[in-house]
Amino acid sequence: MRRTIATALFGLAATTGVVGVTTASSASGSSTETFTLIGHEKAFHVVDNGRKGDSAGDDGTIAGTLNRDGKQVGRYLAECVQTDGSGHSLCRFALALPGGQLVLETGYGKGVNGNKVVHEAIVGGTGTYAGASGYTDGTETGRTTVNWVIHLLH
Repeated sequence: MRRTIATALFGLAATTGVVGVTTASSASGSSTETFTLIGHEKAFHVVDNGRKGDSAGDDGTIAGTLNRDGKQVGRYLAECVQTDGSGHSLCRFALALPGGQLVLETGYGKGVNGNKVVHEAIVGGTGTYAGASGYTDGTETGRTTVNWVIHLLH
């Protein structure tokens, strides 16, 4: 069950180490700020609710550090709830970064999100990130490491 929730929690991507920020503008006047974050899992726990094994209602939590250029720049917290016994989950993340937090939400599982690269919606933020929107592209780079490319829309 760890792998199912981990895929939901982690196949997602969770990290923060702002690496190489780039900004692009469109004809409509909006712009996109892109940067990469590296997440390192430090704590992981699954509560097996309901039926034994993978089943609806199983809850997983994860916490870790966010690094950039090998230095810690923040922390992340995540929670995923499994919606069925076949690896489909709904997840939310809080990325605590210098200047504020980014909040992400997404669904995971076959037919719902990518396999090698997963995508999360940026649904808000605080401080510097107040009113944030956009998306992330996340790739697991190890059992407890994830690489996120953050696309902030302004």
